[in-house]
Parts: sequence; C-alpha cells; structure tokens
Amino acid sequence: ARGTSSDRSCRVSGAERNWSKAWRGMDAYRSAMVEHVRVRMVERYPSDHLDRLRHPFGDQWDQMLERVEDRHATGTVRRAAPDAYDLLDVAQFEQLFRQYFDVLATALPRKHRDRFCQRLVESALFRHACAHPLPKEDLSYESAIRGLDGARSLLLDLGLGRAADEVHG
Repeated sequence: ARGTSSDRSCRVSGAERNWSKAWRGMDAYRSAMVEHVRVRMVERYPSDHLDRLRHPFGDQWDQMLERVEDRHATGTVRRAAPDAYDLLDVAQFEQLFRQYFDVLATALPRKHRDRFCQRLVESALFRHACAHPLPKEDLSYESAIRGLDGARSLLLDLGLGRAADEVHG
C-alpha cells in the first residue's frame, strides 16, 4: 500500500542507511548552527565575542580544549578547528541559546526560549545517538525522519531555510 511504513522502508533500506542519512543530516545541522552562532556573536560583540562564547561554559571550556588537544596528540582528530566556534558540540547549543537567546534567536519572541532550548536538547540527544549507535540496534526510517525534522525545524525557526533543506539532503 502506498504511504505505509513498508513503502517508506523500501526507499531507505536498512538500518545502516538510516543511521548514515541521520548522521549526514545532523552534521549539516551542526555546521549551520555553528555558522549561525559565529555570525551573530561576531556581529553583536565584535570586540569580545570569543570571551562571551566561552562564558556560559566556565571551566567546561578549558576541559573541552584539553580533550581536543588530546585527540590531536593521539591522532584521533587530524584537522585543527579553524576557530573556537568550530569546537562547539550540539550539546552546547542549549547553554549558548539560554544565555544569548535575544542575540541568537532574533526571529523568536523571548517567551519561546525555554521550549526552543528543550528542542535543542532533544536534537543533541538524537545526534549523540547517531554518533554512537548501539550494536545491532536499528534506526527506523520514521525515527530518522523525526530526529531530522526536529533539527530542521530549529533551523527554520532561526530563519535558516537553505540550511534546513540540507538537513534532509
């Protein structure tokens, strides 16, 4: 039957392809969010944007830098981050948006901050699952699409329509 779950499964066959599609989409989401944060912070705080970027994380920022340096030393990561913004993980977006909502989410009323930040957490959890899939655990087409739709809607809320289109590839 057209439009059924089995019909959709034929278009994206196998859990591995679902994981791969989800990972690519979430990578596009992360890249768009990092660029958005970079542009907004530099525009609003040209002289101290890096200090403000680090501020919400306190000591976590230094610990993150140490982990990145360890990964470079062991060869786990070969490419150096072009700037501090590229060190951001999707799990950190919630803290940044909570601190700088009026700067980063100018298209949204402040009353939507808590719900928007909750959706950021949900996207971070989905990306974590994509980055660390459990052995022999399937990711259904529906779950992949639901996770990608969440990330896509966050980008749309920020007025990043072109980037949102890349999430579904």
